[in-house]
Amino acid sequence: MKLNKKGFTLVELLAVIAILAILMLLITPNILNMFTQGKKDLFKTQVQRIWKAADSQYITDMMKGNQPGPYCYEGPRDDSTKRDGENPLSISESNLMYYVNFDADGNVQTLKVSDGTYFYDSTEPDFKLALDKTDGKPAKDISLKCNTGTLNKTE
Repeated sequence: MKLNKKGFTLVELLAVIAILAILMLLITPNILNMFTQGKKDLFKTQVQRIWKAADSQYITDMMKGNQPGPYCYEGPRDDSTKRDGENPLSISESNLMYYVNFDADGNVQTLKVSDGTYFYDSTEPDFKLALDKTDGKPAKDISLKCNTGTLNKTE
């Protein structure tokens, strides 16, 4: 009588499952770190877009003879009414809260941006250098008030 052996033994299957489990334990943290870093990089790009949009709007307002800035948006809401002190920029980043103020020379003096998860709050003189150093700081609860330019956060 000849036995026709097909398939894998239970020991072989358990060995493969153990190897796969070990690989998953080693790989999962790296994948999660990549997702987190991607979110931080996206936020940094959004901060740069806010800064460039505010700079462009400042120049436009100056050329039209209008009083430029500060530019502020307190974030998404259900109704379309403008909040006290809001002066939003024409950008598609509707999930962001921001406050941008300029000094007398037309340089960014204050920049505060949040997406509800990360925030950027800088009053450093060299804004570009400060932005290069940031990677987005996480916070639990973030709110912004345009009439005072206050970014409230709990970490």
